[in-house]
Amino acid sequence: MTHARGVRKNRFCYWASGLSLGLASWLPLAADEPARLTLESQDSAPRTSNFEAVAAPEANSEELTLEKALDLALHKQPNIAAAQASLQAAQIQYQAAHSPFALFTGPQIIYRRQQAAHGLAVAQAGLTQAELETIQAVTRNYLSYLYAREQTAIADETVRSLGVMAQLAKKLVDAGSREVTTSDLERINTYQLIAQTRLARARLGSEQARAALREAIGLPEKHPLHIAAVSLGDYYDSVTKHMREHKQTISCDKAVELALANRPEATQAHLLAEVIALEIKAQGLTFRTNALTFAARSDVHSKTLPATILDPDYRPGPIAPEMPAMISGTRRARQSRTEALYIRALAGAEKVEHLIALEVRVLCTRLQELEEQVRLLRQAVERSGKLRKDAEKAYAADQLSTEKMLAAQLLDAQTRADLNEALYNYCITLAALQRATAGKLWDALVPVQ
Repeated sequence: MTHARGVRKNRFCYWASGLSLGLASWLPLAADEPARLTLESQDSAPRTSNFEAVAAPEANSEELTLEKALDLALHKQPNIAAAQASLQAAQIQYQAAHSPFALFTGPQIIYRRQQAAHGLAVAQAGLTQAELETIQAVTRNYLSYLYAREQTAIADETVRSLGVMAQLAKKLVDAGSREVTTSDLERINTYQLIAQTRLARARLGSEQARAALREAIGLPEKHPLHIAAVSLGDYYDSVTKHMREHKQTISCDKAVELALANRPEATQAHLLAEVIALEIKAQGLTFRTNALTFAARSDVHSKTLPATILDPDYRPGPIAPEMPAMISGTRRARQSRTEALYIRALAGAEKVEHLIALEVRVLCTRLQELEEQVRLLRQAVERSGKLRKDAEKAYAADQLSTEKMLAAQLLDAQTRADLNEALYNYCITLAALQRATAGKLWDALVPVQ
């Protein structure tokens, strides 16, 4: 009998515990999946059920493309598993708030239920947010690996080319060349040593990018990764192919508009204001001098809003949410204080919109600048490659000085490295802009004027 009463008491405490809104995370409401890096593959990322375990694809020895890496990460990344657990907990809490036992908590229940509904939406947004962040992390680290691998290839080729040049220079010196001297041979060897240090640095960057990609996917530390033999140029061409064929470009104004309408953080900030507005009404239904708020089971100060970091000179940040777990005073005093916090929340929502617009505007203009850089550097690589070939022929015929030959070699290596860096910056900026517009970037395409 005692045990039965204990069970009933525990159940009552369990249901009653869900009446105060415990916002698991002040994250954005549901947003569409971000567009993949390539225009030809814009399918939504697979979503897992809230309660059902989905069999994850196994990582194997096959070449890992970006698409495969993203699909794998959406099943393997612990952040997503944690968000799914939070969503399940929020659903249980929502059910508790709508149980018959909830009526015993008093008239505030009508507002606590509305706040609980917002909390459920926030938890669902938490899962979406985790997926978006995972996609962004995997995309960036995958591109970083491609960049480091290409830089390694350029440095390795430079080392080998300088080695061949050194052998040729020695033959010319031994043959009594007028253009090449022993000092030239020493100069070539010095440049080769410098190139070897850059090769070692590029190889290190490649291993670091591989390790970061493995973590972003959610794989064990020693799990092998076999990245597909693709280049940044391949991805750049795939995302710009559609725009070239249809004579379209990205409108920065439209991108900002789409971001403000769909960005989860904007919805998040406005949702916080709605929850606080409900708290004003809830505080009016109790005469207790020490009244709990929805934040009694959720520390809103620990829920961060995204800051916009643009450069070392200007780093704007959001207005942090504020709500104490308990408010003291008369009913009118408690309501007045909550009203002040509501005004603060509205200001915070406005600030978030400003940050979103600024972020999208900066990323969009940067993307346009990088597109022009890629175009110009591709022309430069073409010309430097031709100059290098012509110089090699002339040098082999003892018709060119070592200084000019070295200049042609290094110019070609530098322009190719610069092009690879521009391609990398373009691709990661594009990925950031896709995320900044909540996956709506391709809706910002307009005809070229």
